[in-house]
Amino acid sequence: MDFINDIYSVSFEGIIKNVHQYRFISTVDSNDIIKIVSLSPIDGMAEWFNLGFGNLEKNDAGEFFVNDISEKNNIDFDKVLATVFSCLMQFLNNNPYSRIIFFGNTEHKHITYKRKISANLEQLQEFFLVQGGYANFNVTIIEKEQEILKKNKLFKRTIRIKDTYSMNINYIESIEIFNIQKSKDYHFVLISLGDILN
Repeated sequence: MDFINDIYSVSFEGIIKNVHQYRFISTVDSNDIIKIVSLSPIDGMAEWFNLGFGNLEKNDAGEFFVNDISEKNNIDFDKVLATVFSCLMQFLNNNPYSRIIFFGNTEHKHITYKRKISANLEQLQEFFLVQGGYANFNVTIIEKEQEILKKNKLFKRTIRIKDTYSMNINYIESIEIFNIQKSKDYHFVLISLGDILN
């Protein structure tokens, strides 16, 4: 599959409290799920942004929020992730000196994202400088109850997620060109426009 070209249509929602937001709709068999991609500036690091994305949902009070741990997803993960990268391309075209830090807010997601990047690295490198890094993060860990539906049964579980809005990078140990053989050890992936930075 041509990963980076199989994407959903994206709209730029604007800059809300310094956070750049993009929106697209995941559609499979007439089931529409609105996805929001957010690029939030990292305190103390000029031109560094944290990538986050999730489903636009309503809470019990009827207020909209972005749920980045939602289990309500279509079976289109590759297309969703490719669309997220298309948002990064739009953002970097307008902010060419920026760097985007990318990691999963759960261990499972972090591993999955690195595997997908590894599987599509050659094509991603046509558009981006893709790096892997090691860092000492200061991130609050939150435990949340979650209900998931599997085989028509509802299960409750507690998951531990990183509160990416609380993230601080105490120090970066090292950054290198993304190496598939070492990717399982990376604390984060860094995306930028290589020809601008070099």
